[in-house]
This record gives sequence, C-alpha cells and structure tokens, in this order.
Amino acid sequence: MEGATEIGRRFASLPYETETLAPPAAQQKLQGEKERHQGADMVMDVVANGHHLLGDMAEPPTPASQLVVDPSQIDVSRVDLDSIQLPPGENFGILSDDEDVIESENLEYDSGFENVIVVDNLPVVGPDKFEKLEGVVRKIFGQIGMIKEKGLWMPMNPETQKTQGYCYIEFNTKQEAESAKEKTNGYKLDRSHIFAVNMFDDFDRFIKVPDEWTPAEIKPFTPGENLHKWLTDEKARDQFVVRYGADTEVLWNDPRQSKPELVYSRKHWTESFVQWSPLGTYLATVHRQGAAVWGGATTFNRLMRYAHPQVKLIDFSPGEKYLVTYSSHEPSNPRDTQTFGLLDKKSIKIENVMDFSWSPADPILALYVPEGGGGNQPARVSLIQIPGREELRQKNLFSVSDCKMYWQSSGDYFAVKVDRYTKTKKSTYTGFELFRIKERDIPIEVLELENKNDKVIAFAWEPKGHRFAVIHGDNPRPDVSFYSMRTAHHTGRVSKLTTLKGKQANALYWSPSGRFIILAGMKGFNGQLEFYNVDELETMATGEHFMATDIEWDPTGRYVATSVTSVHEMENGFHIWSFHGKLLYRIPRDHFYQFLWRPRPPSLLPPEKEEEIARNLKKYSKKYEAEDQDVSLLLSEQDREKRRLLQDEWDGWVKEWKQQYEEEKVYRQELRDGEASDEEEEYEAKEVEVEEILDVTEEVVSFGDEQE
Repeated sequence: MEGATEIGRRFASLPYETETLAPPAAQQKLQGEKERHQGADMVMDVVANGHHLLGDMAEPPTPASQLVVDPSQIDVSRVDLDSIQLPPGENFGILSDDEDVIESENLEYDSGFENVIVVDNLPVVGPDKFEKLEGVVRKIFGQIGMIKEKGLWMPMNPETQKTQGYCYIEFNTKQEAESAKEKTNGYKLDRSHIFAVNMFDDFDRFIKVPDEWTPAEIKPFTPGENLHKWLTDEKARDQFVVRYGADTEVLWNDPRQSKPELVYSRKHWTESFVQWSPLGTYLATVHRQGAAVWGGATTFNRLMRYAHPQVKLIDFSPGEKYLVTYSSHEPSNPRDTQTFGLLDKKSIKIENVMDFSWSPADPILALYVPEGGGGNQPARVSLIQIPGREELRQKNLFSVSDCKMYWQSSGDYFAVKVDRYTKTKKSTYTGFELFRIKERDIPIEVLELENKNDKVIAFAWEPKGHRFAVIHGDNPRPDVSFYSMRTAHHTGRVSKLTTLKGKQANALYWSPSGRFIILAGMKGFNGQLEFYNVDELETMATGEHFMATDIEWDPTGRYVATSVTSVHEMENGFHIWSFHGKLLYRIPRDHFYQFLWRPRPPSLLPPEKEEEIARNLKKYSKKYEAEDQDVSLLLSEQDREKRRLLQDEWDGWVKEWKQQYEEEKVYRQELRDGEASDEEEEYEAKEVEVEEILDVTEEVVSFGDEQE
C-alpha cells in the first residue's frame, strides 16, 4: 500500500500539460478532457515544480436547463440525435427508462484508459541507455500482449534529461493489460529494481488513500434472503413466471383458491425473455447490455449482472455454477468446462458428421454420419465414450433419407428414427433403431410400424420410464401407439401396448413423473387435449384450449399449463389444468408472451423413503383431504358472502331507481295530459293512419303522333 500511495502522489504531481504524461492515444484523450475544461472557462494554474492546482471557475457556466433556445430556429431533420449528450448530472426532467440507474447507485464508467498500465521502479538512465532500456521493457511485456504502436512511453525529466523511473504501456485490449499486471507486478529486473505494476485507472483510488491509517468500518451482518425458501411453502405450491405487455410476474399456483397468488411483479424487467436456472434457484433476465440474475422467494433481488452486449441466448450449467451467454456479435467456441481448453488438445476426427447428441445422464456422445462415396459407404450412428474416445457401439444404415435421434431422460435408452428410401427411390418409409444403453454390449432392436407407409408425426420417451409413444399416419386424424421396452413375458424385447385410432393429436407431452400423457392437437387442431393414463390404458378426460400454442407440465406432474401467446391476436392468456384433465382456472392476458414453471431441485429423500411414502399414501392423504375440505368450506362461505354483497348492491340500486321514479311521477303526469296512472293496461290503444307526401316529380312525356 505504501508503494501504491507513492505512485499516487507521483501521478498527482505530474503536470497536466506535459506531453510526456502518457502514450499518444492517452494523450489525445487527456487533451480532449483539457479542451472540455477550457470550453467551460476552467482555469488551470500550472506551477513550475510540475504540480498543478485546479483553480476556481472564472465564471460559472450557465446550466443547460437555463439556456433559452428558439425551437423554430432548429432544423430537426439535420440533427444527429445519436450524437447528443446531456451535460453530467443534467437530465432536463427526462427520467431514464433504466430503473437501475438511480442517483444513490455508485456506477463505474469506462475512462478509456482500461488498457494502459504504469510500470514503476525502472532504472533511471540517460539518453545513451534509453533505447536499451526501452528494448528490455518491450521484450518483457511484448511476450504477454500486443503493445500498440507508440504505446510505450517513458517520461524524461527536462532538467536532468534522464528517465523518471517509470513508464506507460498501452496494450490492444483490457485483458492483455490486466494479464501484464498480474504476471509482472513484483518482477525482479535486478537487485535494485523490482517492478511495481498498476492499472492506469487505479490511480484515482490510490490518490484517495489517506496518509494516516484508520480502522475499517465493520458493518453489522445482514442475512440475505434464503434463495430456497420458496420450497418450504406449507401448501406445497409451485411458482411460475409470466410475461405479458410490459409486465413480468412471479406467482404461486393455488388451485384451491382457483386463482394464482402474486409473489412479485415488475414492469420492463426484461427486454426479450426470462429463464429459470435448472434447479429453480435463479431467474435470468436479458437486456441490451447483457444478462442479470435474480433470486429469492418473495423479493427477487438482483444478485449479479453480466455484461455482454446484444445477448440473444443464455444457458445455465446443470449444477447452476456457470452461466453461458451468447451473442451473434461475439460467437463462442465449445470447450472443456474444467479448463475451457480443447480436450486432450485433440479433436475427434470423424468426417462429415451431420448431427450429434449428448446423453443426458452419461458422458456418451451419439453421432450421425450420412452416406458417403456416392452411396457406396453406408450411413452410420456411433456411440462414443468421452473422454476415452472409445466407440461403444456402431450401427450402419442403408438408403437413408433422414435421421433423428432421441435420448430417454435417464439415459437408459436411445432411439434413432430412420426414414429410408424404397427400392424405387420414389417414396420413403420409417423405422426405429432402439439401443439399450445399460445392457451388456448395448443390444439394438429394430421396430417398424405395421403400416410402413405411415408418416411419423411425433415421438416421445416416457421420463424415467421404459415406454414411448408415437403419433403416425397420413389421415387428418392420425393414430397414437404406445410401446414398452420391457414386459413381464418378453424381457429384452420391445412390445406394443395399444394403438389409439383416429386422434386429433400432433404433439405428445409426458408428465415429468411418467404414467400420464397429453395427446395435444396444436395449430390445425385448435388446441384439442386428451389426458391419457398409460398405466390403465384409458382416457381420463378431454378438453380444449382454443388456439393453444404452448403446453407445459409443472415439475411435480400435478398440474398442466396451456397458453396462447401473442402469435395470435386473440384469446391470449393461460389455463391451469389438473393432471387428470380438470380445468381449474383461466387467466386472460393481452399481449401474452411467456409462461414458465419454476423448476424444483431433485428430492433429498432416498428412494426407499419415497417408496415408503407411496405405500402409505392413503394415511398421509387423510390430512390433506381434511385441509381441502376446510378450504372448500371456507370458499363456500366466501362465495356466500360474495353473493350476499352482490344482492345488497342490487337491492340498493333498485331502491335508488324506485326513489327516482317516484320523484318524477308529477312530470310524467304532465306529459300525459293529467293522466296519473302508470299502468299500461288502463289505456286503450288506437291505430291511426297518417299519410304524408314525401316527394313530387313532374315529367313531360312526348307522344308518337306529335312526331313528323
């Protein structure tokens, strides 16, 4: 700290107008600052010993807000609006749309010198050794980063014509400058000269170091909000986030109350989308300047900001330890997540790879290579173990038109959907190659549909299970078939469970816990929904959410959200359903953009405990059934109270109009020529015909006998 203080004092003592202050680029920036001060009538008193003192303003400049300008004299079409900068501290009464920019926040701004370092404790030499010292410094620091042209500057003492024992070095980037500081600070040039390297931007901080030590102020500990507190909700509810218009809201799903409960709301919280982290701890928002991460159960304080201009995509690592941001202006390269270097410094040399997919559970990479050599080399799918690069299994495929790969969520199974040409090459048919990853030698089984000409519309594995579903057919109402990778009688062989004929479905949505699935008819089917129990092979319920664009199960598999986003101009909003297809409540929202359930971390209970709870579910359910009954009674009472208030409001309205009716009785009697009765049956109705001439037209007609 003593060295830093001395450097700060030396920096403060440098003349403002000395040309040897900094590298040329830095000199230009300092000159610009100087000119701006002069433009504001700033007086600079430069003393002979090199110290400079900032004098008082000769005449205070007129505040920008007090300048009188005639708008009629300004040609707005010739004004470059992007070049206009307000004076520091002046906003002309126009508040920033960035809520984070407030007066109380201590923001740091780039000075323009972030790529400049100051190297102190250099030898003091004369002109005869100047070039040699400069060469030594360039050799040391040139190995770390690219020094800009004329980016090395060693100030000379004009009286002694010797260097002053320090220099400025300007690198191409801020990162190079920071690396140079880390690697050379404390570098021993010889016994008498040990480098002290600092960032140019740090001098403001060094100057503020007091001469006398004062003990640091110890602030009392303020515990932050528990980011996982929302998991302890007594009602075991789940949270979700929605975006509509300029609003973003986090809400509790409360089906007992038949409506959501607001947790947190904020306008202009994000500029494009929001995204939960994989375990639900954080919520990320996206902005022009980068991404921000928020956390909490009710407050959602900002935890961190990540600068990355024009970021388009973000993704968390599975353990939420890392965050990746992507911008098309700054493309990224995939690297090993431990060192972010190329794995073993070698690439996996496989030519013509068209597609690849990671196993969700194991370090296994699936690769698809299309046919080559003019059709002489078959297409193939390979499973490669990483990092050993061992090929675990390979399957050659012939006459391939298209190929898609599907991993089961637990990594137990792997499916390859293969579209093959017929012998005539005029049409295609579809089959499946099914890999059993956990079994010895990874056996492969081929599955073909009963009707080879059926088009496969959708395929989906059961999460954490052994079943899968396929939508297939060419008719307007395709079929849905369910298969199992294991059965009691045919272990190791795929078997069909059932086929549902003629369904209005083109998408499959399994419950995250398996067993239940939604057969959804999106787009052309206008949001048809069928809730199906695969264990019992029966339909539980059917429903419709007209024009639905998105379907998402909650992380527990208890509830389902269907939504219509702003791709449609009408019917925007979301519906919440139970897992067995009961519509719980509807929430309309204009300009609806996004619905996301908050993920839950894996259960901390061991599998044995979960099985025990499942066996004794009836015992536990009594408690919750009693709570549900209490809530139902409370809701009934609330409904009765609501109806009573509505009735009272209606009665009051009727009473008010009856009173007004009585007050106007005399006026009505005058209008009836003295008749006092308001009863219509006491009057005799007569029909009166009234003839009225609307228009008269005269026309002269010529007869034939008048013609010659």
